[in-house]
Amino acid sequence: MALIPEIDKLLACDEENIKETRRFLSDFSGDLPEALNQAAVLYATAGRCFGQGLPDHFRALAAEIAAFGLNTIAELEAKLDAPAPAGQEAAHRQALDVLNRYYDRESRGILLARLGVLYATAVTDLLRMRVTGPLGYVRIQCESLALMNLMRKNPALAREWRHILTEANGKAFYNAHQRSVKAELRAFALEFAYDNASSTALHSRFSGAALGLEVSSQVVNGKIIQDIKVKAQELDPDNPNLFLLIVLHVLRVQERILRSLPTTCPEIDDRLLIDKRIPAFNQAVDALYEQFGRSEPDLVKRYKAEVAGAGGTP
Repeated sequence: MALIPEIDKLLACDEENIKETRRFLSDFSGDLPEALNQAAVLYATAGRCFGQGLPDHFRALAAEIAAFGLNTIAELEAKLDAPAPAGQEAAHRQALDVLNRYYDRESRGILLARLGVLYATAVTDLLRMRVTGPLGYVRIQCESLALMNLMRKNPALAREWRHILTEANGKAFYNAHQRSVKAELRAFALEFAYDNASSTALHSRFSGAALGLEVSSQVVNGKIIQDIKVKAQELDPDNPNLFLLIVLHVLRVQERILRSLPTTCPEIDDRLLIDKRIPAFNQAVDALYEQFGRSEPDLVKRYKAEVAGAGGTP
């Protein structure tokens, strides 16, 4: 087995850190590990429900392809992207609607599946005592949810999203739809999580380095030597409750995403999931926040003030 010595040191530390983080989270509340796991279970359940609730758009799409005497989706797209011949305008509009709805449903399914993967990846990094990476994953989750709802409202957007092939395409898509994305995030009470994650995780700002920062100085032979380190592990043993608040923040984001899924994905129609399991998860997150607030009222007060100051909802 090939060794990567410097990276292997980090991996070895991660193994030990995961054990310590598990103990730390469980010491706060035995309900916290269960809540972290339950969110992953709910994403998996929502994905299955979505797949089972899809109408047979393949048959409708195949009918449109056959109606034009074509063989593939690509041929149908090329046909519909060209001006409609005289007298075929209505047929083109109908086929385009079927095509867009096909892309809409499949694209929302892709984004839904990715929500669960992003969450699981965020939690594994949290267990490694990392914060910056998980917040970056949270931002992508928020953007994904907003796009899912925009696609539901305007299926043509899904086809546009699927055909982003270059960096220029991506920038054009972002510029065209970012205002709408932010509006969706405000409606879902996720705008603060989206913006905060950008500041901390996706830009080279001091806040992104501060949690792992360790600076020390010493005088050697009359010369001041400064040692600056940014640690991969961002759980400060002298101030561990800040890390815990971020874990709860990540859970709060999941709670808001999960309760928004029946809106963004009406194909999810399992009443047990919608009426019982997701609300039970919401209550569990509320209870964890209440417990944390009793033990760290000043930290929670500052957190709420920061969220409110940014126009968000704690």
